[in-house]
Amino acid sequence: MTTGEQEPSPPARPPLPPLTPADRERWLSRWDTEQARALGVRAIDVQRSYAHFVVEQPYGDERDNDPSHFMAGLLYAADIAAVAAANSGVDTTRQQGNGTASLHMNFLSPPRSPVDVEARVTHWGEFQALAEMTARDRSGAMIAHGLSAYSLRPKGDRPATSNEGATEPPRGAAQ
Repeated sequence: MTTGEQEPSPPARPPLPPLTPADRERWLSRWDTEQARALGVRAIDVQRSYAHFVVEQPYGDERDNDPSHFMAGLLYAADIAAVAAANSGVDTTRQQGNGTASLHMNFLSPPRSPVDVEARVTHWGEFQALAEMTARDRSGAMIAHGLSAYSLRPKGDRPATSNEGATEPPRGAAQ
């Protein structure tokens, strides 16, 4: 390949079948935890490569006077929405989820009502999924926007490392 040439795009990822109603309910119940309830976070919908959560506000107790509590709930909702969107779209015949590799959120304005957080996987790679998250209040105003890279790994045998078959341990390894 010469300078200036682009590498060919990977082949298009074949579409996966929609989640069955039973799978959808299983995904939604997975996120009904004590931690999520304490933060006011509730799962609304999950589809292939998409998830929707809500952060309830006001809470109706002392948490209403602590904006950091609501921001923690908003970040938690963004992260689990990205995780749910990525995991619901993983091709389980070839890949498995490995965890959030990065999460970046831009906060645009303070929330004034319950907030809907949606995540959509916008790019699938062999080793990562990139999800875009948006958070909107009930008036439709965007209050936060972010990106998350979710790490994937091949299913089955692990790939060979550069040290396999070496007769000496890698530099810095305990002997």
